[in-house]
Amino acid sequence: MSNITINYVWLGSNPLGPLEKFNIASWRAFGHEVNLYTTPFFGDPKRTYESLGITAEDATIFDLATILKEDDAVTDVNDPKKALSDTRKTLTKWLSEVPNIVRPASNHMDQIYNTVDVTKSYIGGTRKGIVIDIKVGPSPHLNNYIESFNKNFISYTRAGKTAGNLPENQCMGTMQGTNELRLAYANSFNEKMKALAEVDVKTKWFDKITGYHGNACIAIYNSTKQFIDVATQKEDGTPVGNNYPVGEPGGSSHGPFRVFKRANIQSNQGGAGSNNDDNIIKDLAGDVLKKELPKGNNFTDKAKLAQEALPKRALW
Repeated sequence: MSNITINYVWLGSNPLGPLEKFNIASWRAFGHEVNLYTTPFFGDPKRTYESLGITAEDATIFDLATILKEDDAVTDVNDPKKALSDTRKTLTKWLSEVPNIVRPASNHMDQIYNTVDVTKSYIGGTRKGIVIDIKVGPSPHLNNYIESFNKNFISYTRAGKTAGNLPENQCMGTMQGTNELRLAYANSFNEKMKALAEVDVKTKWFDKITGYHGNACIAIYNSTKQFIDVATQKEDGTPVGNNYPVGEPGGSSHGPFRVFKRANIQSNQGGAGSNNDDNIIKDLAGDVLKKELPKGNNFTDKAKLAQEALPKRALW
């Protein structure tokens, strides 16, 4: 089995919660690489393994402000880092504005969703790997898709709440070794982000940003046909139908990933789940432990500890 790179985004100053740790450990139990792109809020120190509550064997930590500054030096027009210059400028500006927001962060979720959504697209457009929300882990069908990750840019339309049912930015990226697909995504996304060059982070922009992502995915498909919606398509691009079912809270989905959240509950639309969902998530994680994760594995042991700590919830 080929290994893939999972790129998670964790903005803010809180430690990772049990569900986040469970998903990280699940990826690592199967031998996949996990990266965490982080930045603190409110002027706190850079994130460390200790402050996140994990170890260096669990994931590699990248400081978002540092990589944005490093990417400023790229001049090659065929490099997606150069292509996303306007996006990077806006994201850097927004991140600098966040410390001026009065605590608690939960009163300012629009600003946080703005920065998180742009960060996901920036990482998906500039780094090899698959960006997924940190509430997402591997499904039993992942291996069927891995080869397609090397040849296609992927995303999914899981909840179907975006305008025009466009792909959602909970999932994006490619394992392609060269930059062609990332550059195509970067060029399309950055062209739209130019409209936000002068705005501040205090206004709700994330709906537009999600649309920019979805349209960038469609642009890749139209120009290369190398795009797969992994929630609705098999690895060869044909409809998934009833194949590759995945048990999730509130029912089932299909494809290479498991989302530990109901498909009809979107965080950026005020959906934080319920106490009943917390119990369902704990039971579902327990089922994954018993039936899917490899036995006798150090990371499976870590996943077990995280499952036992559920349903405690980490907020941004």
